[in-house]
Amino acid sequence: MADPNLPAGLYAHLESSDTFYLIRVDMEGRYTYVNQTFARKFSFIAPDLVGLPFESTIYPDDLETCRNAAMMSIANPSKAIPVQLRKTDGYGGWFLSFYEFSALLNTSGEVAEIMCIGYDITESEAAQAELKKNTDKLDIVIDNITDGFYILDREWRFIKANKVFSEIVGFPTEQILGSLIWEVLPKIKGDELFAYYQKAVEENITLRFEEYWYKTNTWFERTIYPSEDGLSVLLKDITERKQVEENIQEANNKLIAILNSTSDLNILISTDFKVISFNRVAAEFASTFFNREIAEGDSFWLYSPPGTEELFRMHIQQALSEEGSELIQKLKFSPGVELWYRLRFFKVHDADENLIGIALNATNIDKEQQQYEKLEEIASLYVREVRKPVATIMGITQLIREDELNPENKEWLGYLITTTHELNRVINRIMKKTNEFS
Repeated sequence: MADPNLPAGLYAHLESSDTFYLIRVDMEGRYTYVNQTFARKFSFIAPDLVGLPFESTIYPDDLETCRNAAMMSIANPSKAIPVQLRKTDGYGGWFLSFYEFSALLNTSGEVAEIMCIGYDITESEAAQAELKKNTDKLDIVIDNITDGFYILDREWRFIKANKVFSEIVGFPTEQILGSLIWEVLPKIKGDELFAYYQKAVEENITLRFEEYWYKTNTWFERTIYPSEDGLSVLLKDITERKQVEENIQEANNKLIAILNSTSDLNILISTDFKVISFNRVAAEFASTFFNREIAEGDSFWLYSPPGTEELFRMHIQQALSEEGSELIQKLKFSPGVELWYRLRFFKVHDADENLIGIALNATNIDKEQQQYEKLEEIASLYVREVRKPVATIMGITQLIREDELNPENKEWLGYLITTTHELNRVINRIMKKTNEFS
């Protein structure tokens, strides 16, 4: 039987619907009709629900709610009474449904049945509950972020703000929410910061920049994330980091000044043999001997004298595996251009003991080396020229027979032998030192 309150086509649609429940209950509370969707849903109760009391499908805690909705529809036959009911799922639990109860009148105008049209809202309600749960979690997370955070809608109004941002701007969160951004940050309208906000929205890009707040003497890093709803903004206090950077820069400037004031060549080399940094002497060295302007990122081997790569690699590897490596080497730059250098290789680490690279310190010792070579030549000449007469004297003293000498000559011979042996010891010491140097 069709419902006289519904168009025939609509009633037929509800009868065959896979989404909506259509049921009718008589005045004794028994089902007189259920559509196939409802019948399938509660087939675990009975294969045919017609004739069963409506209580058989209602979750016990909602029976009173269901009765009240039925009584209201009887009392107001021209109205549809909305109600949310829990239905038993056959496992001791329930699922949630939404219904509209309507009274059906007989030909005498009396209420004969209650028609109920409903549908399952369990997933929808679960999704809403999950959404609220996640929203609550998000609010907790946002409030526990150690940085300032807020969200603006498309009209530049605050829709979320955490307590850190509230402390930064000096307004309570309740006052911030709903306010326009320039009401909380008066100077923003028309300045460079607002231009960044507009750019992020218009181009749908994330922007990050630093700014200084003179009022609080604070540096902030502001990150802007655009979305369909507006902008999310993270405001991170980087004052301490900026101070560290300034201190590092100041220390670097002092170090550079020290390195540039020395006559030694200093180059910092990465583990893949790229130039990380260099001092003034290194730049002059590159220009003089290689006719190049040294730059960070250059291959170190561009500034290595011909034939030294294998030697340098060996000492760099040694420096990496040990505390350092040192050698004295004559470097040949071109025909006729040869210079002596003392070369030192040692590891360089950052503050966290991470390896940065290898430092090369090179000292030009060409003048000193030439002086040593001259001294070595003089020493060798002295030893050669003096040793010969000393050896002759020592040989003669061995030929003289002491028994043929008078006492006075014996005494003088003793002086001669002692002096000759002392001179020979000096010559041997000179030879030893010369050999040690060479």
